Amino acid sequence: MKWIPLIVSGILLTHSTGGWAANAVPTAPVTQSGKPALTWQVVENLLQDHSRVLAISTLNVQLSRAGVQEAHTGLTPQLSAGVSGTVSKSNSDSAATGAGASLSISQVLWDGGKLGVGIANAESRFAASEAVAIQAAANDYAHVRNQFYQLWYSQALLRLNKTIVDRRADQYELLKYRYASGLEHEGALMTSKANWIDAQTAFTQSERTVALNRLTLAQSVSGDLSGFSDDATMADSVPVVVPSENHYILVDRLPAVREATAQLAVAKGNLTAAQLQLLPAVSAGGSASKSLTFSPTSAQSDNLSAQVGINYSIWDGGAIGIAQKSAELRVASAELALEQARTTALLSLEVARENWRSAVENLVVQTQFWNANVSRANIAGLQYKSGRLSFNEWILIENNLVQSQKSVLRAQLDVWVAESEWRHVKGESLDTN
Repeated sequence: MKWIPLIVSGILLTHSTGGWAANAVPTAPVTQSGKPALTWQVVENLLQDHSRVLAISTLNVQLSRAGVQEAHTGLTPQLSAGVSGTVSKSNSDSAATGAGASLSISQVLWDGGKLGVGIANAESRFAASEAVAIQAAANDYAHVRNQFYQLWYSQALLRLNKTIVDRRADQYELLKYRYASGLEHEGALMTSKANWIDAQTAFTQSERTVALNRLTLAQSVSGDLSGFSDDATMADSVPVVVPSENHYILVDRLPAVREATAQLAVAKGNLTAAQLQLLPAVSAGGSASKSLTFSPTSAQSDNLSAQVGINYSIWDGGAIGIAQKSAELRVASAELALEQARTTALLSLEVARENWRSAVENLVVQTQFWNANVSRANIAGLQYKSGRLSFNEWILIENNLVQSQKSVLRAQLDVWVAESEWRHVKGESLDTN
């Protein structure tokens, strides 16, 4: 019988009529189709080029940056110019025509610091928008990365189910022979046939799942995957080394905390701006104009002017005081939001790392069970054929082997997903990975 390789958790599992064998090999499968391998790097490149989430986030950041630039325009003089023409006629006079032009300039000399606060607020809003964009990108990145892992898992499960179909077929042939020879009862034959049909059904379902997962991944990255190999290739080994980073040092770099920090800065800036409303504003300006009259007589006039103005609110009905109180409440709310963001971020990091650690430990345990079940199945097969083991005992060991194989594969996926979630909580995306 042709040997069919299966890679599970760094182990090459092969099957033949004689049994199962396990050999340590690299985890990355080799592409034989001649097409480029569908690796995570390929998916990353497609995501970079086609992600709508990243495009929207980039536009929002650019919009906030424009707000900063707009706030800075208040530091420069404001210049305006105008031209006019007139034609007038009355019953007693002849028509009069004329033209004029003017140029004016104005500059705020001092506004009590309001302009500087406005610039600082715009910069804080820009920082908040950057944090929101990073989190949105991290969400999209994690979503697509997990879809890639699901595709890899479904393909590995498909290969595993193919080996199970072959093994169940061998068992069914053996049971038909033993039943025909009077060595086994009809219930054992029917059970073996049901196991074979169940394996074929699982294989067919796996084929559909692979196609669906590949289509889902292609739509998520808005790219065409037909030019790549059918298998999703894991270029790296299973991430079994869990980092021991100090989360208290890391927490302030997380997008949610950065956004809350920026929002607190905005709230404090708004409070300062409300307090500065009590101060006067001083501005200066000047203008120059020329007017010409063409008929009934020609004449011209020139005008130059300069002015300095002071604006101060004497009574506004209490609006400034209410604005200050509202700003103080927003500062208090933003401070609590920042504290909550830090607490939540720390807890999320700890939970994600603990889940990763638990997934690694479970993979080790499931691999041990799998190794034991491989050995038991090989021994039990020989014992059953020689009549030293009953059908019920033998098929139970076989079923345990099948379940153990699937458990190891699932445990391997769980490690990848747990590591992905830890990176997601950290805010990793295309720009940070």
